[in-house]
Amino acid sequence: MIQNAIAHPKIVEKDEWLTARKTLLEHEKELTKHRDRINNERRKLPMVKLDKEYTFEEPNGSVKLIDLFAGRTQLIIYHFMFAPGLFHSRRGRQSDKLRLNPLLPFNHEHPCDCGSFCSLA
Repeated sequence: MIQNAIAHPKIVEKDEWLTARKTLLEHEKELTKHRDRINNERRKLPMVKLDKEYTFEEPNGSVKLIDLFAGRTQLIIYHFMFAPGLFHSRRGRQSDKLRLNPLLPFNHEHPCDCGSFCSLA
């Protein structure tokens, strides 16, 4: 016989559930405000001037880091993780590919002043 290993919460009356749900909602709001504060701190981090000349390989050859910005103020960088055993392959994890799909068609308008999309492997 297979036993259910999932511990289910207790069954309560609607009033008790509503009280617990409101408490959880307050905790979720606190978490959101905390995340907003952390994101604000991240945006205010000081910058460091890069003295090293970074170059990247593209299908058409080498390109400098500054050129990846394409004259814009921001650059999206995603560290693409290859699946085990596929390091030299062009195939990566499916979840990484799905994460990139919404970002790829922004090549015409650049609504957030973003330059090229840079994927590091």
